[in-house]
Amino acid sequence: MTKTMRRVEDTKVYKGRVLWIFTKYQLLSKTILALLMYPIYHILVQFLLNSSGRTVFSSGDFISFLLSFNGIGLLLITLVMMVIFIGLDVNSFILMSALIKEGRIEVTARQMIWVSLQSLKHFLSPAGLLMMVYISLIFPLVGLGITISPMKDFQIPNFITSVIYANPLYLTLYSLVLIFLTYLSYRFILTFHYMLIMGKPTKESFRLSAQLTKKYGFSFLKSLLKKSLMKGFMVILPLAMLFIILLGLTFWLVNADDLESTRFLLFFLLLALSEVVAVFMFLWIPLFILSITELFYDYNEKEGKTISLVFPIKASRWAPDIEHKIRLRTKFFLAVFVLVLVGMNALLSAIFTLHFESLF
Repeated sequence: MTKTMRRVEDTKVYKGRVLWIFTKYQLLSKTILALLMYPIYHILVQFLLNSSGRTVFSSGDFISFLLSFNGIGLLLITLVMMVIFIGLDVNSFILMSALIKEGRIEVTARQMIWVSLQSLKHFLSPAGLLMMVYISLIFPLVGLGITISPMKDFQIPNFITSVIYANPLYLTLYSLVLIFLTYLSYRFILTFHYMLIMGKPTKESFRLSAQLTKKYGFSFLKSLLKKSLMKGFMVILPLAMLFIILLGLTFWLVNADDLESTRFLLFFLLLALSEVVAVFMFLWIPLFILSITELFYDYNEKEGKTISLVFPIKASRWAPDIEHKIRLRTKFFLAVFVLVLVGMNALLSAIFTLHFESLF
């Protein structure tokens, strides 16, 4: 009896490779943002503020500042930075997801950084720039999960929301606006995919996205929820199991008569929990975009369309007749990373324990 050959995409090594691609890219792109982009943006903003005779601008004078020459410069710089951020945070994940869907996962994080910046040429139009502003400002408010790192905590100022929540009419209008924006965001959720994967113009991409999401409506949403939860569990279950093991060890080792040891173990557990949450959030957006991309391919194929990434990216497939294994270099990196992380947790836990009274 012949043994049925398992698809390479269904193997644990392949799925691990997908997570590893996203992880490496996240580490590299966030390092570039932290060490290069953010400092440059801060220096430019501070220069514009200082040259206008200010150190900061408050809610009382920000309108007059933004209408000034320096304020317009600040808006332009911010727009350029937002465009770059979207290229690094959204476009790249869509393109990587398309490669993964097509089985072309032999690609480097450095290559994808360059590809994501090249992809920005598709958005150099009024409609494209408007779409980028919408992604940056509106998506965080409606909570769709797709946004850029600097704007993930963006929210309406408290002094405005306090007025809205205190007035039933304002609250009703605000709720209706959020519902409308959520619906609008859903209808156009595939716009970037049509632009980047199929090379469609911006206006046509809006139209195609609206048509597809209208036709498949609830079916698309149900499929998106199912895929997102499955991918989320793929990451959270191993992390949760690891945390449960640490929790069990902590309770086993805790000695009620030794206060310092108890504090050390609890601090270590708290740091481990925060890192589990951080890893999940680190991978959530790329996995969510991967779910949308898979549905983009699946539902277009239902329409009789053959989808293939037109953006030129040098990436090769895994050969199906070869047994793939985790690379030794990857194993070494992960082992060193875990050891360093455990060491840092132990060091911080010791510091918190020794200086508990002064710190807390």
